[in-house]
Amino acid sequence: MTMSTRLCFRLDEVLPVAEHAIASPTWRATSTHHHPADRGPALIWNPTDEQDLLTSNGLPDQHDDDGDLRAAPAWTWRHVPTGRRGRPHPGDADRFWPLNHHDPDSHSRPLIAQLREGAANGGHWLMVDADPRDLASPDRFLVLDHREQIAPPDTQWVHARVTAAAVWYATYPALVADGYSVRDGDVIARFALPTVRGMVADLRAIYRSEDRRNDPMPGETAALRLDGEVLTVSWSHDDGHTEQWTEIDRVYPDSDGHYAVGAYLWPWKPWPTPRQGGDRRGR
Repeated sequence: MTMSTRLCFRLDEVLPVAEHAIASPTWRATSTHHHPADRGPALIWNPTDEQDLLTSNGLPDQHDDDGDLRAAPAWTWRHVPTGRRGRPHPGDADRFWPLNHHDPDSHSRPLIAQLREGAANGGHWLMVDADPRDLASPDRFLVLDHREQIAPPDTQWVHARVTAAAVWYATYPALVADGYSVRDGDVIARFALPTVRGMVADLRAIYRSEDRRNDPMPGETAALRLDGEVLTVSWSHDDGHTEQWTEIDRVYPDSDGHYAVGAYLWPWKPWPTPRQGGDRRGR
């Protein structure tokens, strides 16, 4: 089975952690520092048996709304039959990523500059090369507007029908990665262009409907739009006064012309599930 040497993070989860490190008055010392000049703001890669997390080394610590230490998780696949995950071996790379470090010899920009500029230019994903041979590469950190690989190259794809809350529980034909999952019980799915066009139309109809039963709350369903061959994915947020839509992903057709809509953004579930005997909202 092919193993990845890349870690993939959502930029909107990484940037707040990085900004905390930049704004902190002091920083936690770690055993991964190479020399005193590295004792500054940084992201710390914390691999565990279940996942890989990025945290700030800034003090005082940063906590989320639940009181837990704020962290940005790497989003990767899991091979359900074996339990293996698409992640580098924890010892394969340096776990200390300085945010302000600038190496004029490699022509690389500070990581915080890459994150900020990437977000300002429509980036959604941070890709980190964890191959130990490429730790000094200026391209080790890349901010992209889309996710390149959603499953290993040797994945077998099988036909299935799937549903998700993000598409108001409509069901669609898909190709799913056989034996792979992101979270327990979900599937990694790709969709043909006619199906994607159907999703776009279905969601547009839901938001235009005057039927109160088809009235999603802010942040409950996605909005999709085809811009040429690129699919933009947007999500809404209500601050108590107005509802605002924000682009959260872009999806490009793969070599087969399929689109990985919602991959690593929301869980697609197979339909029907063992407890669901019919297609109540199916197309």
